[in-house]
Amino acid sequence: MCSAVLDVNIESGRIFINEEACQRSIVAEDAIAAPSDIVCIQLDARAQSDLNWEQALQRAEGYVQAGHLLLWELELGLFKDLSASLDDQAQFSALSLGIEHFAKTVWPRFAAASIGASLYRGSIDTSNTLVWSPKQEDSYTLWLADLGIDKDNATAFHMQLFCRDASAQYLELLTSRLPATAQAFAFIDFSDIHSPWQQALLASPESFEYIHIISDAKLPGLVVPSTAQDSADAALGICLPCCNEGHAMPAELWQSALEACQSTPYRIVPELNLTTLWHGLDELIVFSDHLSPLGLRKLQGFCAAGGMVLTLGPPLGLAIEGAAANC
Repeated sequence: MCSAVLDVNIESGRIFINEEACQRSIVAEDAIAAPSDIVCIQLDARAQSDLNWEQALQRAEGYVQAGHLLLWELELGLFKDLSASLDDQAQFSALSLGIEHFAKTVWPRFAAASIGASLYRGSIDTSNTLVWSPKQEDSYTLWLADLGIDKDNATAFHMQLFCRDASAQYLELLTSRLPATAQAFAFIDFSDIHSPWQQALLASPESFEYIHIISDAKLPGLVVPSTAQDSADAALGICLPCCNEGHAMPAELWQSALEACQSTPYRIVPELNLTTLWHGLDELIVFSDHLSPLGLRKLQGFCAAGGMVLTLGPPLGLAIEGAAANC
């Protein structure tokens, strides 16, 4: 067994290995095109699996010998194949067994060539697949109340946001069974969500705090692209409002920000993590009507560090501020 592990960090949708930006594609076994590709190895970890993965592990040995890095995909049947609600403890315990088996038998053997493990591949919209319990119904009502929304006035997007929260929380509970040195990922499809604004809010790290999303959706800074990308830092950012402030924001405002960027490279920076992620940014587009008081204080710090705030909406009275036009 190998005790060494890769030094892997993910920031603003970029993978860093041993502190260097990683420009590698993440591919399935049947799609390997270059020696630099990170190969995704699928393992059946569902409750009914016998957890016999030796054939896959032998293939993985060959990929490592050929110089590839690995990303493990544990197929748990989330969320479409679950027969019980997310608060069912027996179901959670059964799913945990496969992850714990991986942690004990696979990770120690391949940690030196692995960037982490994914526990989910599927749509960001789980509102049509989750099994609901009375407890979850009550949680949804309370969640709406926290946003100041009556249940009769809730939209399909509110349901999608709530189910995103519930699914992400469940995933994060499961990732606690992974080794501490393994980064947690999820392959997420946003194609069911046609609004770029809704895609961005659904991908917010407010919910995916410890899980890194891999996706081909155009959400720079929020997701890890599956194909190799230029590692250059974007100097322009778009501030993603927190859910409490942003859930009612008109989609047209987000579109205006995208149009302001034109062909300029940009990355999406969540208000939640603004102070830790603004490095490298010269300008930041902000939706002034959808900013929290704490977010305003963070922007004051951004300006003090020499950054320019470009507002969409009423001016904020910041030291270095302009109107967002064509950046």
